[in-house]
Amino acid sequence: MTMKEYIAKINNTSALIEPSGSRVSEVDRVEIILVGLPLEYDAVLTLASFSAEPLPLPRLIDVLLEYENRQSRVVQDGLFHVNGGGSSKKKESEFTYCIYYEKDSFSEKKNHSRA
Repeated sequence: MTMKEYIAKINNTSALIEPSGSRVSEVDRVEIILVGLPLEYDAVLTLASFSAEPLPLPRLIDVLLEYENRQSRVVQDGLFHVNGGGSSKKKESEFTYCIYYEKDSFSEKKNHSRA
């Protein structure tokens, strides 16, 4: 399930509850979204936990969608790098990156040597 689908599911469920006379507040929806996040979103959960004020729902949604987008790009770029692809636009002075894949996660390591 994509993040967009996950958020839509939470919003739809909230909308279904409202006709019964109960209202799911924005703060409650933020908490519901955060509690249901998969482990790969721990960085976002940590950010929200240390925030001085509760994250507004629209801001949380923006953060989650951007985080998902960046994760997808890193994985795609990593696969491209692993498969031997490259860019002719890459400058020799740029860092090269290696992606180390582990079960359910990955890490990024900078290599400061020239490619």
